[in-house]
Amino acid sequence: GINGNGMLNKTNMVLAWLNDSSGLYRGYPGAVFLQHQSIFNIDPFIKYSAANGISHSLITRIFHTDNEISNNQSNRGTNYFAEYQLHRSYKGLGLNLTGGLVNNLSYSYSQLYASSGTPNNHIHNVAGYAQFDYKLWTIINLSGGYRYEYYRMNSQQSVTAPILRGGANIQLLKATFLRISGGQGFRYPTITERYITTQAGMLAVFPNPSLVPETSQSFEVGIKQGF
Repeated sequence: GINGNGMLNKTNMVLAWLNDSSGLYRGYPGAVFLQHQSIFNIDPFIKYSAANGISHSLITRIFHTDNEISNNQSNRGTNYFAEYQLHRSYKGLGLNLTGGLVNNLSYSYSQLYASSGTPNNHIHNVAGYAQFDYKLWTIINLSGGYRYEYYRMNSQQSVTAPILRGGANIQLLKATFLRISGGQGFRYPTITERYITTQAGMLAVFPNPSLVPETSQSFEVGIKQGF
């Protein structure tokens, strides 16, 4: 199949409000812009399910946005996305396996980001992942996953990151459930965060080219009791 969407938008855009009380809905002088925006996306996809519990899916997208904005704030960009996913279900074992590959490539053109050395910038992300879901003795649900990320912006050195997650849900009594989970997070900076340079009235926005990726860890334990 194929899906698509398009939008034309003509509006004003406020970068900052006058203040946080009486001027909450009044734009700061010089910080109100006029915007003509055009957006479209095309999403071809194919899915195939076999009788042996194996399914394949390929999801793709082309997304384009063009923003004509006053005060030299204009920008445009195109994103190309594709994800292949394989799913295998073992009903007799209570086991589901999922794996896939992701490719995401974004191009941006704007004088706002010329601090990188050029108004043309791009970012490339590739990832592979695998996950299992397993039901044990009808009272325990286990899940775990692994994802490996690759990022590169323009000609900078690439960054890679492994990400792990796992969890369990255990039925202790008829209406008592124990939940345990843990995982890691990874976030790569955007082109805007690293390279934007602009001014609106007395307000100035500066680039941060040395911004590094963020990592996190999360853990949770919880009990659900029904009455």
